Amino acid sequence: MMSMPPALANLRPPGRGFAWASRLLPAELRGDVALLYAFCRHLDDLADLQTPAQAIPQLRRIREDLAVGRGDVPEVARFLHLATRRGLPLAAAQHLAATLEADCAGLILAKEADLIRYAYGVAGVVGLLMCPLLGTREAAAAPFAIDLGIAMQLTNIARDVLEDAGRGRLYLPPDLLPTTAAGPLTPAALLASDPAMRAVAWAGVGRLLALAERYYRSGEAGLVWLPPRVRPGIAAAARVYRGIGLRILERGPHAYWSGRAVVPWHGKLGHTLGALGGVFFHPTGGARPRHDPALHRHLHGLPGAHAP
Repeated sequence: MMSMPPALANLRPPGRGFAWASRLLPAELRGDVALLYAFCRHLDDLADLQTPAQAIPQLRRIREDLAVGRGDVPEVARFLHLATRRGLPLAAAQHLAATLEADCAGLILAKEADLIRYAYGVAGVVGLLMCPLLGTREAAAAPFAIDLGIAMQLTNIARDVLEDAGRGRLYLPPDLLPTTAAGPLTPAALLASDPAMRAVAWAGVGRLLALAERYYRSGEAGLVWLPPRVRPGIAAAARVYRGIGLRILERGPHAYWSGRAVVPWHGKLGHTLGALGGVFFHPTGGARPRHDPALHRHLHGLPGAHAP
């Protein structure tokens, strides 16, 4: 087994899926991908692990540092060096910081369009940042990379409904939820174990995962734009992350509220082998796929997005 660079070996538990799939990336790329991951993880931790009053000024400062191309925070300084060396789009990183800042300020997702724009801002842009690292600068590859990021974020939201409720956040927009006479779904109702509200949320989780599937299919179709040597790692990451949603549905509603769904090691292995089979026995080659513009109909005007 190949040894992991320190930046990957020291990933916190939420990075296990990333660390697993990263083993399939070429060794010379893993360090740079880990630097990007560390930058994104740092911003995400600011938003999740601090109060809004603490997080918002720091995220705003990072956004300003990215605009001028220099910063004192180690994760930001390392990212800026990486961005210069590898030609990463700083506008995408700025949009990530801005979206997390808006989230801390009380972002409200009133409809599916808001959800997709949010998922783009915190994860779709990461796909844009990954493209140069993985060796593709084709403009036609970008929409598929965005879709894979959106799919993963939708899976995150589906997995963490109760955890997010504990932070006073709810990312299930009303138009993904069945109507109920009990009133709107709220974090407080979920934390109070209200059976009717949890049934509504569970239905929303199912619809959210169905929506994620559309973006996973697009993201996997876009693997053809990647150099063959990096496809296995990205395909495995997509399949393992998709496996979280499958695990949620497999466990059912009772287990869902009892603890976070985790893909066990043998499940990761199975998804990885399936991904490798797709890459090697059904290689994505020949005609390049056309992106479905309907997937980006809500992204008009966002930096780096290719909305119709």
